[in-house]
Amino acid sequence: MNDKAHHKIVAFAKKALPTAHKVILEKLLAKHLPKLTKNRVLVVGAGHESYERFYGATSFVVGIDLSHSKKTSVLCDAHVLPFKSNSFDTVVCTEVLEHCICPKTVVNEIHRVVCDGGTVVASTPFLFHVHADPNDYQRFTAAGLQALFAGFANLRIWVFGGRVSVIGDLITTYGKSLIPLRLINVIFRLIPADWLASEVDGSTRGDAGSGYLITAQKQTV
Repeated sequence: MNDKAHHKIVAFAKKALPTAHKVILEKLLAKHLPKLTKNRVLVVGAGHESYERFYGATSFVVGIDLSHSKKTSVLCDAHVLPFKSNSFDTVVCTEVLEHCICPKTVVNEIHRVVCDGGTVVASTPFLFHVHADPNDYQRFTAAGLQALFAGFANLRIWVFGGRVSVIGDLITTYGKSLIPLRLINVIFRLIPADWLASEVDGSTRGDAGSGYLITAQKQTV
């Protein structure tokens, strides 16, 4: 088997057998995105997965990324969004902030382009292996995310996954030969989304989660 064929087989296996992190995240997005996305939607980092199948009734979707893909409408850097202020009703930014060298700048740009009263839906990994795309710079705690999104109102943060899913992902992302073990992740498809995530508050530590889901709103002036 040549390298090209081998690469295609591995890529197919990863898509067919996603990590527990991705399975759980998609369940949460399927629950929240239909209620939050509307009208003009900006997808920051749309290259691999824009999750449009989870959106509510939308009339205009723009996907941005650093490289071309079927989901990319505009090539640009998220640190400098080429849009006017108050251009979008919703901004979706999943699994992107860890790849940004200055995430605070990106969040500030998101705050600028979303309209007053508009919604932001974001996610980021926590206990998940380093994955360059093209670079992987950081991880955030719940407190770090609260500081990062401090300029928004109605900020809500859910920690999802836990020690079992984290350990499983650490094992099955260690080598290509271990990808078939991800078959076990089908169990997370059968568990209700509410059982797989906890909203972060004074009683929830969230100290060993696979990642976080964030929703927030730009305050109406």
